[in-house]
Amino acid sequence: MSPALLTGDFIAILKVFCRIEKNDIVAFTLPENAAEKGDYERNSLFIKRVIAATNDTISVESNTVFVNGQKTRYAAERTEYVLSAKKFVVPGKGTALDISPENEVVWRPLVEREGHSVVIRNRIIFIDGNPATEFNLTQDFYFVTGDNTTDSYDSRYWGLLPEKAIAGRAFLIYWSVAETDGVRLGRIGMVR
Repeated sequence: MSPALLTGDFIAILKVFCRIEKNDIVAFTLPENAAEKGDYERNSLFIKRVIAATNDTISVESNTVFVNGQKTRYAAERTEYVLSAKKFVVPGKGTALDISPENEVVWRPLVEREGHSVVIRNRIIFIDGNPATEFNLTQDFYFVTGDNTTDSYDSRYWGLLPEKAIAGRAFLIYWSVAETDGVRLGRIGMVR
């Protein structure tokens, strides 16, 4: 998350759930399949910036991530998740997902991140054992990235972050110390 956050920054997280918006920095646990893909501990807290929220459109052109048609500074050259869809709208609570084997790569992680099992047999989709062609989401989702884009395991690789995985929003650096520099008083203050 450099330069917004550095190693040695101690941050306060607002745990009372407040509305998460674009540009917020959030602390969260990795969704289950993301922890498996990256070989990370399931309950570790990660911290990333929200670059897209419900109803925002994510697209990839020339290995660059665009949000609502606006170019971001985030590359997508080695992604798995984003490149599988090329362009999609970030869904949220109440969104009805059209479920089909053809768009499985987009909807399956969302359904599973809502806590449901998915099985496909003979091109028929079963959610929690019941045939399904549609699924209504019960929570909002977010597209998060690290500010240090060349070294960040984030939504570009493992997909959308579910609301229930968010521990809170980072809002204050209350202490900052570096091994070589000692205390960094100039870093103490609001997170940007």
